Amino acid sequence: MNPSSFFCDTCGAVNEPQASFCRTCGHSLLSPGNVTRNAATGHLLTNHLLKQRYRILDVVGKGGMGAVYRAEDTQLGNRKVAIKEMSQSGLSPQAIIDATEAFKQEAHILARLQHPNLPNIYDHFSETGRWYLVMSFIPGETLGDYLKKASGRKLPVEEALQIGVELCMVLHYLHSQQPPIIFRDLKPFNIMRTFDGHLYLMDFGIARHFKPGQARDTAAYGSMGYAAPEQYGKAQTTPRSDIYSLGALLHQMLSGLDPTITPFLFPPLQAQVPAIPAELATLVEQMLEIDEDKRPTSMLEVKQKLRCITVSAPTSVPTPVILTSLAPTQSVRPDPGAPTQVVTSPGDLSQVVTSPTQSVVSPSPRTPVKVWRFGRRQLVASAIGILFCGIVYYFSIYQAPVTPLIVSALNSSNTWYFLFLNTVFSGFVFVVPIFLGSVYGPWAGLLSAVGGICAGTLLYDRFHYDSFHFWEMLVPDWELNVVLALAGFIVGFVLLRTQGCYNKGSNVAFVVLVGCLLISIPEAFIFDLVYHDGFVVSIFKSFVGIIPLLILLPLLLITSNMFIKRGKQSHP
Repeated sequence: MNPSSFFCDTCGAVNEPQASFCRTCGHSLLSPGNVTRNAATGHLLTNHLLKQRYRILDVVGKGGMGAVYRAEDTQLGNRKVAIKEMSQSGLSPQAIIDATEAFKQEAHILARLQHPNLPNIYDHFSETGRWYLVMSFIPGETLGDYLKKASGRKLPVEEALQIGVELCMVLHYLHSQQPPIIFRDLKPFNIMRTFDGHLYLMDFGIARHFKPGQARDTAAYGSMGYAAPEQYGKAQTTPRSDIYSLGALLHQMLSGLDPTITPFLFPPLQAQVPAIPAELATLVEQMLEIDEDKRPTSMLEVKQKLRCITVSAPTSVPTPVILTSLAPTQSVRPDPGAPTQVVTSPGDLSQVVTSPTQSVVSPSPRTPVKVWRFGRRQLVASAIGILFCGIVYYFSIYQAPVTPLIVSALNSSNTWYFLFLNTVFSGFVFVVPIFLGSVYGPWAGLLSAVGGICAGTLLYDRFHYDSFHFWEMLVPDWELNVVLALAGFIVGFVLLRTQGCYNKGSNVAFVVLVGCLLISIPEAFIFDLVYHDGFVVSIFKSFVGIIPLLILLPLLLITSNMFIKRGKQSHP
């Protein structure tokens, strides 16, 4: 070891002789009487003009990697910006190269990203031996500072789940880039929180692109307690490394325990907070698995599970509103209370890792579904529903009665067999509208039913008549058409209970029950009072008509939970 090296009084880490801040814990290495070894960052005076454009207003944060200023852009109407400053002072030649690459990487990564939970990058330049990164300034505080002020340094379950969902969306956006971007340093002090609760992911200095086939990272970086085991040089970091960090953050927000104190050891959540839902505790435990193959496969999967968590007793603490639109406000990272650690050796990590993780996994809060919403997803679902419902309507209503199977049943002496087959074929028309209504809301169910009726009738009119008989064909069965349309519309209100999550058998059973009642009861009255089929025949036909729904609807709902939900965009 170089005899001129010296140790940090706080954590004991070895540092370069000229260093002003500890490379591991970020604390100042200056003694009270030694002011000559100043890092030369964070000392720009008020009204100083950088690049003949950016006027410095004040310093909002200082740390081991430099300083952050609040400034205004004099060429764009004095728009408020944040300027991150980095200096070469006190760095070895290799450290200068590493710091330069980290600075350039952060600028280049953020410059091409656009997301409501990421700051905008406006400019980057060097001046007088320092580097500067100009980004959006966001008034607020770090999530770490917010947690310090919370009761017991923990948050209500609903708020923690909401934060988890919002972070899942931005991290999924990063992981969806080509190649994927791994953040690698998710912790409370790298997350800005505005006064209305909106979150911004900050500090991309150690983010990296995922390289398929690479055995391990070239360097080990991370923040102790939040970094996954593979970030310590044992393997290459993947999107699942960020899942581990989010699990550590969720555990901290729910329990109030700082993971930096006992890294890789997370007490069971339900032992700390008995009111936490068991599903949430299980999810967090999975996210914190030492073996990354046992963690959830993607941030989208984590988000879906968090949104389906039901909190039994709502707390009195109001949940902050999440803004889904990108506000022009800007954010800056204040004092980085828990700075990024550069790990040069795994140390006693192997001893710690061999201990089984005790953390309990938990999904995030159930975000209320807007039942009346009709956006792009509902529009696309309605269009697809009209197509499929029209085809099914054409074959089941107009073509099924003339199929050889039903004709032979009609010619036989078994009337009940004919009624059974004919009614079963007719029951298929209800499946598509009820499925779409239960997943995408009442408008999707209604439009797919009405559009399907019209499309199926037009198909028959086109292929079987020379002239236009559309209205004449709709009139004879108008009662059943009304039942179909109303069933697709009314079933959409099951979202108030299910929230569109069908990973629970109770939710699937509830939708099937509602759908069957919406079909069988009106049909029984119509068959008996309008068609005069008689009470027994009406009951028989109304129950037989729901057979396709009983079989197909659960399969479609389970499939939608597995695939359709995973196809959602990061922003709902």
